[in-house]
Amino acid sequence: MESLVVQRVTGGNGLRGRRAGWLALLLTFAIASPLHAQEPRGTDVRVDVNYVYAAQLGFGAYSVGGLDVNVYSVPIEFRLGEVLLDWRLRVALPVLYGTFDFRGTFTTEEGERVRLHADQKILATEPKLRLEIPIFEPWTISLIGAWGFGYAFDFDGDARLVNASGQAQGPREEIDQSSYWYYTYQAGVSSLLQQNVDRWTFSLGNAFIYAGTADLLDDSNVQGYGAIETGVDARHPLGFRIEGYEPDASLFFIWYYFTPSLEFTRVEEKSLQVDNVFEIGLTVGADRATPFEIPLLGNPRIGVSYRVGNDLDAVRVNFGFPF
Repeated sequence: MESLVVQRVTGGNGLRGRRAGWLALLLTFAIASPLHAQEPRGTDVRVDVNYVYAAQLGFGAYSVGGLDVNVYSVPIEFRLGEVLLDWRLRVALPVLYGTFDFRGTFTTEEGERVRLHADQKILATEPKLRLEIPIFEPWTISLIGAWGFGYAFDFDGDARLVNASGQAQGPREEIDQSSYWYYTYQAGVSSLLQQNVDRWTFSLGNAFIYAGTADLLDDSNVQGYGAIETGVDARHPLGFRIEGYEPDASLFFIWYYFTPSLEFTRVEEKSLQVDNVFEIGLTVGADRATPFEIPLLGNPRIGVSYRVGNDLDAVRVNFGFPF
């Protein structure tokens, strides 16, 4: 989609001079697309921003190859009840804010070192519809569809030559880049099977989701991936009441398989391919027998979870078992 391009000139001093001087750095962070630093004679630096994964993370952070990502999501959701027979419709209106910060140093073909820094913020929303279709008492199938858009803004970046020990050799060259709009989408199906045993609630979830994104002005740069998800969850009341409500806690485990693999291209390192990711998490909320309802948030759950796989790890705030 968009890329960071570095071009050489001759003459002058610092970044704008010498045989290894730099004329311009143009950068736009793009959803699920690689960030490039490219020199006409062959120096090529790539960092995959992978906004699709960042948006799927929801509320959390990860770091890989000099790229630090933080995303914050407000999980606004409400139900429309039985829209057809006993089919239920859930409407989610999440608001996402994210920051993407890259810092890295690479070597040109002439053996000179250049330190790059760039960061970008995004503000996005992706309204989602989930049609829940009860098959029989403990089993529900859900059809999922979403489409949204985002705005990338507040870009800041610079580059400068450094010596072998990392000390600056000349002034910083600022990077200028305009803001832009993009859209995102996803479609899929999920299954949730639940069984109560005494005061325990056990859940088995499965899903296949296809998600993608593209620049609003360039549909030729569509990016997408599929995710197969399987998870188990065990929930139990905590044994006390607060204002008539009995809180409970749950422990869940989820396996994600991404196809094609998520790619995080690291500066001067082998590209990181991520296909298997494992997540373990805890949540707390109100027991199903005494649901606690908040306008626009329903019966909320909140917790923390950790994801790991293929040298990538992430910590996130979760809002319950996602199936």
